[in-house]
Amino acid sequence: MKLAAVYSVFDSEELLPYSISSIRDLVDEIIIVYQTVSNCGNTHPNESFVSFISELGVDNLVLYQPSITNHPHNAELNERNKRGIGCKHAMNLGCTHFVFVDCDEFYDREQFIQAKKQIIDNDYDSSACQMATYYKSPTYRLTPNEEYYVPFITKLQPGVTQLANFPDYPVLADPSRKSFPWNNFKKFERSELEMHHFTMVRKDIELKFKNHSTLSTRRYSFEQLVSDFNNFKPGDKLVPPFEKYDVTIVDNKFNIPEEIPDYVDKSFSVLTEICNALGDSNIDYWLSSGTYLSLYRENRFFPWDLDLDIDIDGTKTDLNKLKNIMNSLGYEMIKECNLGGKTNQIMYRSNKIERIIDFYIWYKEEDQYVTHCDVGYLFYPIEIVENVHPQSIRDQIFNCPPPHEYFTLRYGEDWMTPKRVSGLPGGGWDITKNLVRRR
Repeated sequence: MKLAAVYSVFDSEELLPYSISSIRDLVDEIIIVYQTVSNCGNTHPNESFVSFISELGVDNLVLYQPSITNHPHNAELNERNKRGIGCKHAMNLGCTHFVFVDCDEFYDREQFIQAKKQIIDNDYDSSACQMATYYKSPTYRLTPNEEYYVPFITKLQPGVTQLANFPDYPVLADPSRKSFPWNNFKKFERSELEMHHFTMVRKDIELKFKNHSTLSTRRYSFEQLVSDFNNFKPGDKLVPPFEKYDVTIVDNKFNIPEEIPDYVDKSFSVLTEICNALGDSNIDYWLSSGTYLSLYRENRFFPWDLDLDIDIDGTKTDLNKLKNIMNSLGYEMIKECNLGGKTNQIMYRSNKIERIIDFYIWYKEEDQYVTHCDVGYLFYPIEIVENVHPQSIRDQIFNCPPPHEYFTLRYGEDWMTPKRVSGLPGGGWDITKNLVRRR
């Protein structure tokens, strides 16, 4: 078995790090299929959403663009299409099985291991289990238990449509998750395997109510729904569709914070901190390479990129001043490259992010700026550096080269089109550039 966990992501992403952490070493691949527009047509309110996802150490990120129509089952169809894309991606990675997971879904580690072993030993085509549902707090579990099932590990069938709302599916389950085949089907008892569903444990419950596919067709006061939920305490009536349930207090099995913290794009915070300090000290810098391209083109950092790229005008800059700034900010120098009496590269490590902070030092020579790296001499036409200007990215100001001229020089005329590069971590994109060597 080569098992892929296929995540469907739009909201509840604040729970995603906890869910991934609970399952990461139990599967072979983690695939995140995400969307920036909901199945109901609402855009995600947080502009850091995509970058947050890219910071989770998952190489397989797939963007899904939902179709917004007046079809009565539009949300369900979008969700099924989205999950189907995840299945195809899993097959492309050589996976033999998949399990759908949402951000708010968790499994007991030992139960997962034993259930997976049963499936392998008995060569089950597919499987399903029941769930435990949580309401408002990670310690408030619905009682009595829901009878609903959630599909678990399923075989991938190349060339077969995996997903459809099969009317004869063996158990009552979400129509968007019913998958083929099920000839040899394992229905786990609750004592064997249970999915823990934190569906109503959210930082932004309003976003949940606005965009959840199963809630979109219900008719009740939105304002009252939100108010009753926010003011809930054990013993109060639960909001629809949970009116017939109560809650019982249980242990916080997965260590989910009662007050879920705001997520922060740590790489962007580090980049902002450094560039603000450079600007305040009048050091001539500009964003470069994959850092600049990813933020400009996609408003995120490429998850496969290993560093933050910042260029420095070495002709105008006292590099001791640069080093003092980085030292005062708490960054550790790990490498300094010198050639011909000049420093061409300085690298720093941060305890805040896994990426390296990589400074390339450029020097003016006649009508060009040059530097030296492991591939040889590189150059910019002097016009590139002379036209570096302040640019707003996510409401922060950075010094940047003129985008069209710079990206065309580094990546070619088709720089707006992502290009696959083999032999890189995660099979990255856009890392190998049109390297411009010294003429």
